[in-house]
Amino acid sequence: MLNGLIIILLISTAYFLGFLLNRIARSEFVWFRNKTKQEFGRFRYIIATLAGISIGPNPSNTILLTIFAILLIYSSLNTTNQNPRIALKQASTQALIFIIAGLLSKGF
Repeated sequence: MLNGLIIILLISTAYFLGFLLNRIARSEFVWFRNKTKQEFGRFRYIIATLAGISIGPNPSNTILLTIFAILLIYSSLNTTNQNPRIALKQASTQALIFIIAGLLSKGF
């Protein structure tokens, strides 16, 4: 039970690491966002929920690493053209949704 909670908390750090990665390499992310012209909108909350649910009761290490990598890349792309405070607030909200969905999928 405690291991599941620790896994969920560690994977939720991907949102904040993505935020930091975006701030470090900001010009590359702005270039990529201008090329792709992607807007995530409310889709970011759906991704957080689905990622939390996909952990499930007995996740394998490969699934955990894959989810972490996807959330890291996604969160770094998601906060490109925003005020840092707004971007951090959105990352915190997404991490909270991820944690709640992960706990529900574990059956806590």
